[in-house]
Amino acid sequence: METKLKSCGKFRCNEKLEKQKKVSAKVIMNMVIDNVNKDDGRPVVPLANGDPSVFPSFRTAIQAEDAIVDYVRSAKFNNYAPIVGTLQARRLVTGLMIVWS
Repeated sequence: METKLKSCGKFRCNEKLEKQKKVSAKVIMNMVIDNVNKDDGRPVVPLANGDPSVFPSFRTAIQAEDAIVDYVRSAKFNNYAPIVGTLQARRLVTGLMIVWS
């Protein structure tokens, strides 16, 4: 299968990629929100928000705060996590999703 290339300034572009880049993270987030079961009474915390403090019922556990302080002081975790998240965090979220389902 041959991929057609078109001109993008000085470079040749892959048309498939050109079409896909028009889908933003916000579009994907809205698609997910639109597919949430409206009859399910459980609250949905939009993780894309980045700041859970706007939800007054969402309290951070003291243990979580202490862990964050310890990690910051260790200087081992002073960079961004991988975009897909860390393996440990993904496993934790997966485990919670199984428990909650």
